[in-house]
Amino acid sequence: MILFALLWVGCNSGSEQTETAMDSETESSTEMEMSEQSTQTESEMVEEEEEVLSPKREASGEIGGSQIVIDYSAPSVRERVIWDDLVAYDEIWVSGAHMATSVEFEDDMLVNGEPVPAGKYAFFTIPGEESWTVILNEHWDQHQAGEYDTELDVARFEVEPMSNDHTEQLVYSVVSEDEDSGFIELAWEEIRIRVPVSTD
Repeated sequence: MILFALLWVGCNSGSEQTETAMDSETESSTEMEMSEQSTQTESEMVEEEEEVLSPKREASGEIGGSQIVIDYSAPSVRERVIWDDLVAYDEIWVSGAHMATSVEFEDDMLVNGEPVPAGKYAFFTIPGEESWTVILNEHWDQHQAGEYDTELDVARFEVEPMSNDHTEQLVYSVVSEDEDSGFIELAWEEIRIRVPVSTD
């Protein structure tokens, strides 16, 4: 009987130790999962916060009865020096932030008098103090202008920058002037440019 009692106590003690070890492993695993989730959440929050600084925007309108859609990311001035500092003069600029700004034409159009087939294009600029170069390029789906290729330009021309009331966040507009013409406008800080557009 004594031997039986000792065996019974020993088995129960082993079982309790096993359960305790399993509980400890489960708690450790749960803590690790919670830690990973916490880290991932913090990372996502940082990314979202960065994205909010230059949120995605869309501008659209009709010129000559034809739809034009502009997709872009809109940075803000935030008390920074923009021209010839944050945005360098005489260097190609994505004309926004992050991904290349894109312009999509529903129909064939004339852009500053140059024929542009219906389609979607990157809208690049080369800002300057006296003159800006505007570029429409076939490779619209790219980050910044790192893959810019002059061979894919469909239109390239000069426009003069104009003074503008302070515009804190970059904004594009599609403006119709009459039945068959209008312009695409970019305004930021105290500068704006207008790109003439008309039906082909």
